[in-house]
Amino acid sequence: MIKNKLKFILFIIAISGVFNAYSQYYDFGFYRNDSVKFINLNSQELKYPWIGGLNSCQFFEVDIDQNGVDDLIVFDKHGGRIIPFLKYNLCGLQDFIFAPQYKEVFPKFESWVQSHDFNMDGQKDIFTYTTAGIKVYQNVSDGEEFKLKLHSPRLNSDYGGNMEVNLFCLSEDYPAIADIDGDGDLDILNFWTLGMYMDYHKNVSIENYSDLDSLKFKLETRCWGYFSEHEDSNILYLDDDCNGLASIQDRNYRHAGSTMLAYDFNNNGIMDLLIGDVDFPQLFLLENGGTADSAYIIRQDTLFPSADKPIRLYSMPAPALIDVNFDGLLDLVVSPFDPSLDKAENKNSVWVYHNVGTNEVPEFEFITDNFIQGESIDFGGGAYPVLADINGNGLLDMMVGNWGEYDSSKHIGFILHSYYSSSISYVKNIGDTQMPEFQHVDDDVGDLRQHALLGLYPALGDIDNDGDLDLIVGQSDGSIIFLENIAGPLQEPQFAQAEFLYQNIDVGEYSAPVLFDLNRDGKLDLIIGNRKGKLSYYENTGTAENPIFTLITDFLGEVDVRDYNESYFGYATPTFYIKNDTTHLFVGSEKGNIYHYRNIDNNLDGAFELETDKLVFTRGNNNITIDEGIRTAVALADLNKDGFPEIIVGNYCGGLAYYSGSIPPIYDVGIENNTLENDEVIIYPNPFRTKFKISGIESSFVDNVEIFDISGRLIKAQKNIDLIDMQGNKSGLYFVKINFRNGQSIHKKVHKLD
Repeated sequence: MIKNKLKFILFIIAISGVFNAYSQYYDFGFYRNDSVKFINLNSQELKYPWIGGLNSCQFFEVDIDQNGVDDLIVFDKHGGRIIPFLKYNLCGLQDFIFAPQYKEVFPKFESWVQSHDFNMDGQKDIFTYTTAGIKVYQNVSDGEEFKLKLHSPRLNSDYGGNMEVNLFCLSEDYPAIADIDGDGDLDILNFWTLGMYMDYHKNVSIENYSDLDSLKFKLETRCWGYFSEHEDSNILYLDDDCNGLASIQDRNYRHAGSTMLAYDFNNNGIMDLLIGDVDFPQLFLLENGGTADSAYIIRQDTLFPSADKPIRLYSMPAPALIDVNFDGLLDLVVSPFDPSLDKAENKNSVWVYHNVGTNEVPEFEFITDNFIQGESIDFGGGAYPVLADINGNGLLDMMVGNWGEYDSSKHIGFILHSYYSSSISYVKNIGDTQMPEFQHVDDDVGDLRQHALLGLYPALGDIDNDGDLDLIVGQSDGSIIFLENIAGPLQEPQFAQAEFLYQNIDVGEYSAPVLFDLNRDGKLDLIIGNRKGKLSYYENTGTAENPIFTLITDFLGEVDVRDYNESYFGYATPTFYIKNDTTHLFVGSEKGNIYHYRNIDNNLDGAFELETDKLVFTRGNNNITIDEGIRTAVALADLNKDGFPEIIVGNYCGGLAYYSGSIPPIYDVGIENNTLENDEVIIYPNPFRTKFKISGIESSFVDNVEIFDISGRLIKAQKNIDLIDMQGNKSGLYFVKINFRNGQSIHKKVHKLD
């Protein structure tokens, strides 16, 4: 950590020297830190704790580190996240290594992603969904750096009569992309617009252009395999003569999604098909008894891959064939693909079957239902963290709520209904003040799971002034639950029976509370985010011992975190942090952006200043937006006592990401608009022994001065620039950051003598 901070300090000094000017800095700096230990309920230290959870995932392979070995990439449909893992296989040591530094080498994906080498150059390319179709990125890596280039913004197909239009694909469909006819290029199988029958789009690039680069397709048949889907279930009819094609357009037919994978499972030289259907938990294996040019499905295995352990994974399982145990054989990895956020399994949702046969005739044996999930923090659906010293030992612990953990599913009519229950977890900090370490010790604080609630969102504060932290909980119906901590000071928490509809507070839907003394009167107030993306402010008009929360405004600070390009909802999740006696507000959102607001103190009736709607972290010299998926929730606190707050980010996939605090980075470097040269500001004496002064600037322009040591630790902060007293501090090099009221700052260095 010290090395990284020193590098950044030297970078700042270099920038200052080159531009001879001052630059604007963020208020906070962060860098990703995946090394913080986390121990689960089973006392197992997790291998990949901070990957952010997994819900509905697809798995594919590309060589991202250019070492000649394809790596494992996970795409989680719930939030569009890429989670990369390097394949490590050296001297008998084999494992997957989480590699978040490769997330940004991929473009943003939507709905689904697959990797296939369409031009047979030895590098897997990317096929992914685009509006009503399929988009292709070509892998143009050079052996040193992984690179993708947009090859086809939307694939076209000849539908007959010289009518070449987009090769239609629903976002709810996961197509089969493989060499169906055995001619050496990639073809595509997909259900056509109204479903029921399978379209076969033949790749005619070789026939028409004598190369593989063109990706030209022709609709060969609308009834590949001669089978059809039932209108209202996942039942498949074989030996269908396809006469229904003529009448299907007159029906009110429901086809809202299927998953497909083509592979020759019995080594007869022709492609079979795995198929799953929306709202159902099975994968069916369709055996092809036709020819490469004319498929004919002759039987279906509804207990695939084995009668002992068939796939039963709600909902709409998507398969992938990938070697996950390093034995050279293709294993079966399955995870839900259902487009809905409230139908799929979300805790044990990545099933793996090892191939104990051969690649020519695979035989699958069930291994686990939580591949990677079991080695990571995963609270099911949603993760809402809050940091506080819960047991009074001087270390900051966590409470984490969730939207809900999957319980069961059933069909009512032909519609799938899935059921979830929310809970709150207690995660204890068992590290020390310099290095936190977390252990999950309770997954149902207050026994709330029994009530089958959704969206439990915790807030902690001593609202009865008895020396321990009480628990306020939001939920999906917008009301508040109160659980009094009756343990007393310096004890592990013990909560009384839950009080529902606390003080009749109701903010609509999805209340996300935080306890914070907003008006600085010595009493904890209640600020609550909601589904609309706004904040309600309830002032404590009672006492510190007997709070009365009175609604002051339901549009605090004019905060609104909705993004109408994504949704009409915002799912605001607020938290506050005080830096140098100044209040800052951070708000998670439906889209996942983390909003940072300033100008809060003495402005509770006005509009807060939006500093940024995309909080960033630093990697090297680059500022990168913190992107942890949808419905984020954040907790900030200085967990290692270095003067910089850490931020823990939860998301809808039920996981957490950990970012350590660091020196705030530059976000605007330049000399065009600068009015003050760096050399106009003078520190004297320099070197100094006990005190120094700053001159050359008008003190009324300055917000504050911050002093950092060589490790990047904040040593001192003050408003007055006339005299800085450093008595008692060690000799050595220090960095002075002068923050101006207009948001800009300059940096100087100063040397203290013995």
